[in-house]
Amino acid sequence: MVLSHNLGFPNIGNRQQLQLSLAPYWKGQSGSDELSTMALRTRHAAA
Repeated sequence: MVLSHNLGFPNIGNRQQLQLSLAPYWKGQSGSDELSTMALRTRHAAA
């Protein structure tokens, strides 16, 4: 018997852009203002 496990689905589109902007923030390479700007752009692009 083969057992498998799905850890989730990859982020696609706007969610991927938000994830890519979160990584530098978590590493301390960007500030909260840059993250907020990217989040606003992502929300406006989805609308």
